[in-house]
Amino acid sequence: MWDIRLESWIPWRLANGNVAWGPIAQLGRATEPALEVVGTACPRPDFDGALHEFLIGLLSAALAPPDERAWRARWDEPPTPDALQAALDALPPAFDLDGDGPRFFQERSASDLADCDLAPIEQLLIDTPGDQGLRLNKDLFVKRGRAARVSRPVAAMALLTMQTYAPAGGAGHRTGLRGGGPLSTLVDPRFDAAGRPRAERQSLWARLWANVETVEQWSERTPAGAPDGPADRFPWLAPTRHSNAKSGGGPTSAARAHALQAYFGMPRRIRLEFGEDGRCDLTGRDDARLVVGFRMRNYGIQYTDWKHPLSPHRRAKPADAWLPVHPQPEGLGWRDWSALALRTHDAKGTREPAAAVVAFARRGRTLGLASARLHAFGYDMDNMKARGWLDAAMPALVATDERQEILSDTARRLADATGIAGSALLGGVRRALFRNPDASGGDLGAVRTELWDATEQAFYALMADVADPALEEQDALAVADRERRAFVDTLRDAALTVFDRWCPAGGLAPDVLRRATVLEARTFATRGRPSRPAERPPRLLAARREALHRARAPAARRRAERPRGHPTHAQGDDRMSESTGEAGAAAHGPAARNRSAGRGRRASRWWERLSDPRRLGACDAGAPPALTRDVLDLARVLAHVRVAAGEHPMRAAGWKTYAGTRRESDVGAAERPRLSEARFRRLLQTGGGEERVAAFVRLVALLGDSAHVPTLAEDFLAWMHPEHGDRVREHWAFLYYHAADAAPPQRSEEPLPTDDEDAAA
Repeated sequence: MWDIRLESWIPWRLANGNVAWGPIAQLGRATEPALEVVGTACPRPDFDGALHEFLIGLLSAALAPPDERAWRARWDEPPTPDALQAALDALPPAFDLDGDGPRFFQERSASDLADCDLAPIEQLLIDTPGDQGLRLNKDLFVKRGRAARVSRPVAAMALLTMQTYAPAGGAGHRTGLRGGGPLSTLVDPRFDAAGRPRAERQSLWARLWANVETVEQWSERTPAGAPDGPADRFPWLAPTRHSNAKSGGGPTSAARAHALQAYFGMPRRIRLEFGEDGRCDLTGRDDARLVVGFRMRNYGIQYTDWKHPLSPHRRAKPADAWLPVHPQPEGLGWRDWSALALRTHDAKGTREPAAAVVAFARRGRTLGLASARLHAFGYDMDNMKARGWLDAAMPALVATDERQEILSDTARRLADATGIAGSALLGGVRRALFRNPDASGGDLGAVRTELWDATEQAFYALMADVADPALEEQDALAVADRERRAFVDTLRDAALTVFDRWCPAGGLAPDVLRRATVLEARTFATRGRPSRPAERPPRLLAARREALHRARAPAARRRAERPRGHPTHAQGDDRMSESTGEAGAAAHGPAARNRSAGRGRRASRWWERLSDPRRLGACDAGAPPALTRDVLDLARVLAHVRVAAGEHPMRAAGWKTYAGTRRESDVGAAERPRLSEARFRRLLQTGGGEERVAAFVRLVALLGDSAHVPTLAEDFLAWMHPEHGDRVREHWAFLYYHAADAAPPQRSEEPLPTDDEDAAA
């Protein structure tokens, strides 16, 4: 017989960095610090998780502390290997992996399974493809034929992993005590909330014992009159309590077994088949007796109404039964933290952390520990298919019930805000990448995941500040409110960073309108901060949905809108007047042209200031002909400026409020632009020469012969520059759509000096 209490079947990770296979008793206090057990090194991560849970249950059964005082004594003074081995030997003979009697986690009677087919041993691995996957050749990532023969240590690990996390397996093949693929959470006091190790608590014993319950805690979950025999703790010691209703079977509730059976649940009727000696396919270690397969029958134990001490639970209504929490495809992050570490109550129901986490919140105050690490892990299952093994570490904070309410409320508000920002960010990325974002395919869920990851550190730092035990409750509320407001800035910056990584404006083709679309959508994220971020989360990047939408007209439409003989001034007057109303008609009618002709064709006095070499460069006789021509064209434009304005031309001609997310019919006349959007698009596409002069003259006339002369002059001269020209157009687009607060800084728009100031200069 191969007794797991005695055999060296666990790969221990030692403090000196080595891995040594040894018995369970090696967990006890080491004689040398270098030989202290600090972890396990199983060949698979799910083996590690299941083994940790099993060891916690085994220590609970062998060393059951009656109360917190006894628990504290074991915490301060772990047992020696000999003392631990003596406690294990006192347990019932329920830990033989082979032999004719009761077998560890296996069907007791071999005859009940004698007529079942022999299944390959690799099917004990939860992620092994099923019969349909093998038949259809769908085992692309998880291959068949990985393990035809395994050693007894590996078989023991695989067996307890399957029984602990058993997924759905077809008709009558029961799931684990917590359903298929449960989520487990363990408190790890060896590290503080920030993940820094505690030198005095680095043994694996500290991690396991921190999650061991006392007898008092068992009693709270054990109904009066519940059976308390060895078979009620280790179900394989008794004939199988099958769940086939046709044969008189039924479910097994917590009232029909001991509370410790939560660690030793046996939903699957399995019996291993052994072969000759050889080498294990998973570990490469030799064994005197390999395991080559197993037999299995359906209708094992069907567990109902159990609360596992290592899993968080939830319920929608007070009258409902508690349900275990399961991992989700998006993974584990800080959005799940409050549900795993705190009691929460909201419209979705009530959530409770694992009993081990609740116990640590109380124990931590007596142990002088303000925080620890919370280790969450489990399978993400899609019915019978394993989508992945999830593993995450997060803070476990020691806090009073009152402080937990503050932490829970704060975490919920921040998670809501980040969720809204993530959805808007995802919509923004789609708008930037696809011309028809609603019809675009592909999974861009990683965009939101990146946002959650980018804000994780800030969130946990905020929670630690609020949980500071030195704060009074009222002070904690004030800190929470202040930190929530600061988190808005962090969220905004993180959203911009993620957006830039997915949609870099510098990597786009030199399409001004397209680049302006991306940049305007990005920079709008700097706006939209609510006055009360704690109550109303920010709509970061929400305006991305329609940013410069109307500036992206197809080429055919732009050609159709261009008047015949473009860019002549006279042929475009009527079109502009239609959208600008009476003001536009007055500015562009025959009378306006006559007034323009009577201005004497002279430049305004601002021309003399702009012609200063410090502004325009050395514009003298040695200047390039092209620059000289641009300066002369600028003089022709400035000759039409009669009034010095104090704001950018696009501020005066564009939308008075941001209109990217609204239809023009929903906007009042006072908020509409003086320059129509069709005319604005043609303005952005204006080239050089006479076309540029005509376009700028029309713009000045539309603004009532007024303009901010320094801005107009600088932009006119840079309009055809191969690099700066695009920047000017982008900046104009920001201002036209009233997104200037979010636009990158272009220049300071100082008000023009008065006539007296100018005369003094």
